[in-house]
Amino acid sequence: MSIMVCLDFPMQEGKQAVFLETFGTALPDTRGYDGCIKVETFAEEDGSSVILVKNGNQESTKKSTFSAELTLV
Repeated sequence: MSIMVCLDFPMQEGKQAVFLETFGTALPDTRGYDGCIKVETFAEEDGSSVILVKNGNQESTKKSTFSAELTLV
């Protein structure tokens, strides 16, 4: 069974570019998990948030989403 996870990361003013750069280094690992179907990142033009949308099988989605959250904290 595939699932979709959407994460919305609110940004402090002026922090979006740094966040995207840091986050971008983690995405190849996330995309590399077995069962990952697709990962997309969307950034608000005003810099207020970044949204991550991930599709994958249940096990790969839980594993990679948890890993991304730990990396960013």
